[in-house]
Amino acid sequence: MSTALLIHEMTTNACKHGALTAPEGKIAITWHLEAQETGSELVLLWKERDGPAITPPSHGGFGSRLISFGLIGTGGVFLRYEKEGLSASFRADAEKIMRT
Repeated sequence: MSTALLIHEMTTNACKHGALTAPEGKIAITWHLEAQETGSELVLLWKERDGPAITPPSHGGFGSRLISFGLIGTGGVFLRYEKEGLSASFRADAEKIMRT
């Protein structure tokens, strides 16, 4: 459920402020498993392109907190406000994802 809420919030933000506010804007979402010493991590990558110039939000609200929880509520979030658009990576233990 937390992953669904995260994707919904990211999409909502892209529609209101990011790439999806421009006709040529696009989002690429990819994921892969990455081996770690303790098992595997699921890594979800979000990249917005061809939208307006973006800047980090001036204040955080419920949506910002929701995003900071990550895929399963354990964090593992890295946001980059780049000239080309927002890029984000979300990491979580693959085994924990399978159990939730």
